[in-house]
This record gives sequence, C-alpha cells and structure tokens, in this order.
Amino acid sequence: MCLVKTPSTAGNEFFMTELWNWYLNLYQSDDKVRVATWAATIGTITFLITFFFKPVKQYVTSLSSKVKVTAEMRHTLYLGSFGRKKGPVLIKCTIVNKSSNPIYIKQPGIKLSRKIDRKNRFSLVLLNEQHKFPMKLEHGQQQEFEYDTVDLVEQVICRIKERDKVCFTIESTIGKQYSSNNLTKKKIVAHIEA
Repeated sequence: MCLVKTPSTAGNEFFMTELWNWYLNLYQSDDKVRVATWAATIGTITFLITFFFKPVKQYVTSLSSKVKVTAEMRHTLYLGSFGRKKGPVLIKCTIVNKSSNPIYIKQPGIKLSRKIDRKNRFSLVLLNEQHKFPMKLEHGQQQEFEYDTVDLVEQVICRIKERDKVCFTIESTIGKQYSSNNLTKKKIVAHIEA
C-alpha cells in the first residue's frame, strides 16, 4: 500500500516543522528570551500534568478499580416530642465490591495529605462496633461505616491546615489498597458548624 501525502498533510508537516524550528531558535537568543522560554516550557508541562494527565489517570484508574470507596458527610436528625433536633455530624465511608469475585477487606482508616507526628494514616472508632474484620464483600455488595466527627476532629482535623485533604483508605487481605474521594478540612469543618 502506498501512502500519498495530501496537500493538507504536507501543509501540516511544514507548519509543525517551522514551529519547532522557531521554538528551538528561541534558545539561541539572548539570556532573557532563553529564561522566558524555559519558564514557559516548564509552566506548560506543569499545566498539562496537573490539569490533564493526572485527572485522566485518576478517571481511568477509577474505571478499572475493583472496589469503589466514597467518603461523605452526613447530618443526623432526631424526631422527638418537641420536634426535630439536630444530632451529631457523621462521616460515612461506603465500599462497593465491583469485582466478580468476593474480597476480604480490613478495617477502613483515614489518610491525610500532610503528616502529623510523622504519620499520615489514622484509625477511627466505628459508631457501630458489630463489624468484624477482615470482612467479606461479595460481588456487588455495599458496606457502609459511620464515624463520629468528634473523634476525627480531636485526632486529626484540629492539627491540619484548611486546604489539607482527608480520605478513607481500604486494604484488602492480599495487600491491595483503595482510596476514597478527598474531603478538605474546610469542607468537614463547614459541615460540623452548619
């Protein structure tokens, strides 16, 4: 099979060649232009990694992940004889086994984006202690764990910065680790104070 270059393909190659030559010639200019070119190149590469490659990698990883872990804040309300009463704010971890095989998971923990006392992983006390670990999750089975935010605030939240992130981590008995979406300190505190 013979590949024939069409006029549009040849024009694109010519344009890209000229553009590349122009870019390389910038490095042969004076020092100010060379520094500005390096800064623009590093800025462009950083932008691509941060806003394109990382999100695409996270999306593809989430599609192929066999366990889905989500973290969310939950408000509780009590109905009493005097009407509704606001209860404690809870943080909930939901785990769904999306694989075709059963898996065994260890107790969920939390992971921080910043280390506290040289650690970035912590355990929280479950509200409902009836769970035994390792826990078996069948195909499609969903399991929820709720934690009181008072414990979280005392151990962790009061010691991190506003933009630091908190997520749940789950480890299977064979060593595979799964992480939830991130919650910032700002978001957690906003839910607690609401």
